[in-house]
Amino acid sequence: MGTYYNPTDEVPSVGRILEEGDFEYLQKQLKEDEYLFGLYDRLAAPFDNAVWLFSRQEMREFEDMITAGYVRRIGFFAIGYLAACKGTGVDLKEVRR
Repeated sequence: MGTYYNPTDEVPSVGRILEEGDFEYLQKQLKEDEYLFGLYDRLAAPFDNAVWLFSRQEMREFEDMITAGYVRRIGFFAIGYLAACKGTGVDLKEVRR
């Protein structure tokens, strides 16, 4: 699991909050050159995770952790290409998923 945005506290200011929904609904809200990130509070640790949700499976893995009681979802965010690459340290267009 995971390509993560750091520092996570930047996500609300560099990203655009999305309406909650399933993977397809979230993807439809993205503009060109935006990437879907989920911001999650890790309940047993003193930090959050901002993970690139590049697929239904990746999203399901994190959402299943909510049910298991490991994390709490803070929200879904659209982050533009340049900010997403800077925050993850990865050229997301070059990642093959």
